[in-house]
Amino acid sequence: MFTLTGINNDRGFTMFSSRPRSAESVLKPLREIPMFAGLSNSVLSKFDSLMVELALDAGARLTTEGERGREAFIVAEGVAQVLVDGQVVGTVGSGDVVGELALLSGGTRTATVVAVTDMRVYVLDPREFSELLSDAHTAEWITSAAAGRLRELDAAS
Repeated sequence: MFTLTGINNDRGFTMFSSRPRSAESVLKPLREIPMFAGLSNSVLSKFDSLMVELALDAGARLTTEGERGREAFIVAEGVAQVLVDGQVVGTVGSGDVVGELALLSGGTRTATVVAVTDMRVYVLDPREFSELLSDAHTAEWITSAAAGRLRELDAAS
């Protein structure tokens, strides 16, 4: 995983500094995320190389309903609210994937997601997200989570 430092943007993201880390220091936090728990070190290291780690301040907007999806987020720490038509329909936290529906469908965001607490997330662009789906274990986990999210959105509407 690589990380950058000192970069803030209008959505409240701060990217971490790039520095060498031991394999264990990198893999341990990833292994705590349910979708990665059963993966071998080699597969986990491969996925680690695809992701960028971001720190988000409380109030940061991860996604905006109706906008084109450009990335997916895997929540490592923190909590965010999920809003549809301005109404809170749920929350996401550690281990949840955000933004995957737009990448899976090629469509626009189905919800706005705003950090309630400071958060740490891993970010994947569409190419990296597709690579993540190439592993059967993570593909099953992501599609199951996406189906659950669709059921929640349908029930809220």
